[in-house]
Parts: sequence; C-alpha cells; structure tokens
Amino acid sequence: MQIVIVEDNVRFAEQVIHTLNRFFTEKEEDAEICQMEGTELLEKLDEGLFCDVCLLDVEMPGMDGITLGQGIRKRSDRVRIVYLTAHERYAVPSYDVRAYGYILKGDYREKLPELLMRILEEEREKETEYYRSMTEKEGYKILLSDILYLEKDKKHVCFHCKGGKTYRGKETLENIMQQLPEDRFVAIDKGVAVNLGHVTEYREKTLTMRDGTKQHVSRRAWPGVIAKLGRLLGIEQ
Repeated sequence: MQIVIVEDNVRFAEQVIHTLNRFFTEKEEDAEICQMEGTELLEKLDEGLFCDVCLLDVEMPGMDGITLGQGIRKRSDRVRIVYLTAHERYAVPSYDVRAYGYILKGDYREKLPELLMRILEEEREKETEYYRSMTEKEGYKILLSDILYLEKDKKHVCFHCKGGKTYRGKETLENIMQQLPEDRFVAIDKGVAVNLGHVTEYREKTLTMRDGTKQHVSRRAWPGVIAKLGRLLGIEQ
C-alpha cells in the first residue's frame, strides 16, 4: 500500500508515520509511506504517481486540505482521501471531495488503525482470483494480485510475483493472457505483459512496477495501456 502524508506540523507527521509503520509491521503488510507538500503531491500525480491513501491536514499555509483534496479528486477517483484535523467543522466540506475518512487528531491513535484495517479488508476481498496451471506431474496456483508482470523466456513464460517469487508456465503468453482479466493485465511489448494494479509510475513509454523494475512499452501498445490505466484508476484522460 502506498500512503502520502501532507501535514505542516512536523512532529505530528512523525507521530503518524510511527503509527503507520507499527500498524503495517504488526499486520505483516508492505507499505510505502512518504511525506510531501500539497503542491508537490499534485505535481507528482500529474507525472504519474499512484497512491492508495492520502492523509491530509486541513488548515495549512498556502493550499488548504480541502482545496488539495479537490485537486487530487480531479486527477483520480481511486485515491482514498483521509483528513486528519483538529477541527470538526471541516467534516461537511470534506464530502465535496468524497473523502474516505475524517479523523480528529486527538483520536488518531485509535481511529487511524481502525480505518487502515478496513482498507486492508477491502483490498483482501479483491484478492480471491487465481491463475492455475495443472498437469499430471506438477501444478500450482498464483494469486492474480501477486503477479507483477509476465515475460516470455524461450519456451516458457515467467510469472514475476511479489516477494521476488517466480513461476514458469508452459502455455503460450497468448493463451495465458486469455485467462487473465483484461482490465488489469495488458501486453506492453513483444513477450511482456504487466499487471496494471502494480504500476506505480509511468512516463516516456516506461512503466515503473511496485518492485522497482522498469518495463518498456512499445509505441503501438502505449495508447491502449494508458487508456486501461485511466479506467482502472479512475484518472481522467
């Protein structure tokens, strides 16, 4: 999970980051947590940054959190916007940006882990589909959400998955792709396909995957890849 914090109170931001790290460590879940200013976040989103959760303060110098939330929402319907504020009076304005949550700063130690748990449960509900390969001699099944990308390797297809795991399939890439959800998996070049759900950044016909690898997209495939990314992530094209 990728989380961005926008908070001008440095000490409070450090406390929130500590709470987040402790939560994800206890749950044995991976998380990328970073802090940035509002204008920087919007610039990064324009450049192709994807994030799952934005934790925003409301009262900040320069751009306030409601205006920032509106900017985020114009760029993506997928991002969960959560407000962490000291004031109840901003709860109603937060509805305008379809905020996922609204937590008072005095309650964050209790309420933030509860909210994160709800998000994890929602994500886990999506992780019920598998790719299965069964023969008389061997067999395996791979959680679709674990697959980062697929790559043709001579007579086999390698499934590169989270945690550095790799599986080798004997079917052709074309046959495998017919068994995968076409809204999430897309061929990007000859012999290579990716899971769009694990793309963290795109620019100049290159996709950055969640494990840090860079995947080149052919000129012919690029328009279709961007269109599918937009539909999957709710980004206006």
